[in-house]
Amino acid sequence: MRGNLVFGLKMGLQGRHIKPRDRVWALLLPAVGFLLFFYAYPVARLLTLSIFDPDFTLRHYQIALTTPTYIAVLGTTLDISLRTTLLALVIGYPLAYLLATTTVKTRNILIIAVVLPYFTSILVRSYAWLVILGRHGILNEGMIAMGIIDDPIKMIYNTAGVIVGMTHIMLPVMVLALYAVMRGINLDYLKVSESLGANSVQTFFRIYFPLSLPGIGAGCLLVFIFSVGFYVTPALLGGLKDTMLSMLIATQVQELLQWGFAGALSLILLTVTLCIFLVFNRVMGLDRIWGGHLIRHQNPKVSSTRNTLVIFKKLKTNVGLVLLDVIEVFFYTFAQAFRLIFVPIRVLANRLGFNGKNRTRTFVHRKLGIYAVSSAILIFLLLPIVLIFPVSFTNSLYLQFPPSGFSFKWYKELVDGTYWISATLLSLRVAPVSMVFAVVVGTMAAIALARGQFRFKNASFMFILSPLIVPVIVTAVALYYFYSHFGLVGSYWGLVIGHTIGSIPVVVVIVAASLKGFDLNLENAAISLGAHPIKAFFQITLPIIRPAIIVSAFFAFIHSFDEVVIASFVGGAANATLPVRMWVDVRQEIEPTLAAVSTLLIVFTVLMLLATEFIQRQKQSISNEPKL
Repeated sequence: MRGNLVFGLKMGLQGRHIKPRDRVWALLLPAVGFLLFFYAYPVARLLTLSIFDPDFTLRHYQIALTTPTYIAVLGTTLDISLRTTLLALVIGYPLAYLLATTTVKTRNILIIAVVLPYFTSILVRSYAWLVILGRHGILNEGMIAMGIIDDPIKMIYNTAGVIVGMTHIMLPVMVLALYAVMRGINLDYLKVSESLGANSVQTFFRIYFPLSLPGIGAGCLLVFIFSVGFYVTPALLGGLKDTMLSMLIATQVQELLQWGFAGALSLILLTVTLCIFLVFNRVMGLDRIWGGHLIRHQNPKVSSTRNTLVIFKKLKTNVGLVLLDVIEVFFYTFAQAFRLIFVPIRVLANRLGFNGKNRTRTFVHRKLGIYAVSSAILIFLLLPIVLIFPVSFTNSLYLQFPPSGFSFKWYKELVDGTYWISATLLSLRVAPVSMVFAVVVGTMAAIALARGQFRFKNASFMFILSPLIVPVIVTAVALYYFYSHFGLVGSYWGLVIGHTIGSIPVVVVIVAASLKGFDLNLENAAISLGAHPIKAFFQITLPIIRPAIIVSAFFAFIHSFDEVVIASFVGGAANATLPVRMWVDVRQEIEPTLAAVSTLLIVFTVLMLLATEFIQRQKQSISNEPKL
């Protein structure tokens, strides 16, 4: 049999098509089996409770869809999500434009400024806005000091606070989506337009803006989908009038034990999310993440966006560049089909006409304006993270800026007792195990999806991707109900399983994108020379895709270490992770100890990024050493 395989591979290398391995689909089984039992089945059980409680009934849906209070909650959810999306677009567009048009050195700095908040815990960022917008926060204290107001203004526990916090969290997603498209726009078009007499306004609306519409569409839909299922930020920064569906579901389970009604609300939230997602997928096709459309050959006829991807592929020598490549691949997938949708809009913009021939702004003025706006946006992105540091060293008993005095008392509070230490150690025990399992299982699934040609390939990928689409509150409540029947609530392995569910799809997307840029003929050549397929994979393919695996491992670790929603439901009081401890404390008593914990988490995230980059650079330097 091996002789036949070698002969077939040799013939393929001589010009015939090499068929994918017949059994590569088997690599999907661990991921699919794991998600079927620990994710799909619990969610299905929860949803069935909404119509069998205990006998068949539709009263839960009748109550949810006819009661004005619950209808208002649904309206609030959609309203906040829409406003967050629009605000993120307005704020993120100038910054993405600067990223796409500035020098390489400036671009690298700006990317760091965007990516750092992206990797910072949502809980930490939400807490930071409590420090800024609170009664004794930075804005209130500053305005009182300047004589603008006499008494503090209520800026949290209302709709404004929720929108500000959610916009800050979603802004990196919007910027990266816009940048992935803007990076591929040929700026020579703008120069030609201005040389022909068009002013800056005409050039922007007739040329640049229409070309950036795919990124606008992709970014808006991604932000909206994620915002609909938000739980942490609205719960911390909102009031009773800002209750969203995710918060209502949690209340039904944790306080009222109304599993049937919680299941009905979960299905409504899931239906809204999936409808948006299916329209999204119908338009641009998520299967392109690992499909043939992402095989990036050097073809002079490819689009400008695809040319950008080719450049990034050539530059991919370390983890940082792999991360950028993954971002570009991810958002390029979403962007391509939106070009078709917005063609009529482009035609309409051309017909509107801007007849003014005088230039209202010089190039210098435009650049200065963009830099000024972008600087304000960067302050908005980084301020919540930066201000956590000085607050953590205050000697005050409450949050105050500037700190009334310098002290290490809150850091001493962390290490003196077991309250925070035990939670930190538990997070450090759960995250590595979850990361390893997700990387192994996810990499196997990515290989099958990237290389295999089999029935139900699209369906398999959509299923593996679904934990990223289904609101996390639905998954958390479903696991809580499922675990209660198996004694997994409050257990270590319950936490590991819960965190692995969300990490597997991230690993699959990143590794599959990397595999599609790999020339399979290299591995086939090794096999044709007598190497075993497994040996060929580990010696040829694995070293090439190692940067992507390292990036995916980093994502999986951070996801597990920062996860709070699932951990708060399935961990129990005895097994509270560090984010759960923070979640409990920030809702009960806001004190500077949380600032100290948040500071350490930010430092830990930065060190993880640096360590990942250092490891990859060391491996790269070793591989580049001349062999004797």
